[in-house]
Amino acid sequence: MKGNFIFYIQYISTTESHYSHNDKEEIAVVMKGQVYVELEGVEYFLDEGDVVRIPPNVRHRFLIKGNQPNHILFVLMPSLA
Repeated sequence: MKGNFIFYIQYISTTESHYSHNDKEEIAVVMKGQVYVELEGVEYFLDEGDVVRIPPNVRHRFLIKGNQPNHILFVLMPSLA
């Protein structure tokens, strides 16, 4: 596996538009709060401690449906495929 890993923790609000990563996988870990993730038009609820893996080229966005603070750990890494 070649490439760099990128780690960051972020307080997020709703992502306005969908996006994807051509050559990277994304892992999101809900460290605090609750969030929804929309993957290819299907919405999933994520609670504190939940993890989602988003393969390359999957259109996605994150949605916040409330005013609770949240912290999400994002890890971008070279594709495993």
